[in-house]
Amino acid sequence: MGICGIAGVTLPDGVSLDFSPARPPADMTIEMDPPRPLLDLHELMTQLSPPGTKGVSTAARQCLADLAVTKTVAAVEALRQHLLSS
Repeated sequence: MGICGIAGVTLPDGVSLDFSPARPPADMTIEMDPPRPLLDLHELMTQLSPPGTKGVSTAARQCLADLAVTKTVAAVEALRQHLLSS
C-alpha cells in the first residue's frame, strides 16, 4: 500500500537547515508505516471487495462513511480534552 504524505519535523535547538547557495540542498527521506486505522480500513475493504467482485455495496459504503465520521468526531474530542487539560 503506497501512501505519501508530508510530515512536520521539529529540529532541536541549534540545528537548522542551511539554504545558502554555496551548499547543495538538503535531502531527507523518512519512511514510516501508515497509521493503524488506515491499515485496518484497507484490510476491511479488501475483505468486503475481494478481487473479481463488483465492489462494495452502497449500504456498506454508507456504513463505512458513518463509522469514519464517528471515529473522527471521537478523535477530535479526545484531542480537545487533551489540549484543555495541558
